[in-house]
Amino acid sequence: MHIRPYTSTDLPTLHAIRAAAFAPVFASFRNIVGPEIAALGLAATEQDQADLLDAIARPDSGHANDALQIVAGASRFPARHRQRPA
Repeated sequence: MHIRPYTSTDLPTLHAIRAAAFAPVFASFRNIVGPEIAALGLAATEQDQADLLDAIARPDSGHANDALQIVAGASRFPARHRQRPA
């Protein structure tokens, strides 16, 4: 395992991890508030979250070089996103 700086080729994997990590959270919110309120209150939230990751990862953001580090080669944090078996 090693830690390396973020590169733009990591962004799709980071988005896949972000989406997988927050899917149960958003599903829980939808279950709690119901479909009508979820449609109003959560409609843009997932896209807003994706847009924030894009903004942080931009080279001119001031974050990409300092804050984003990638753990590569660890079995629990694979360099590539893999779907869990059903």
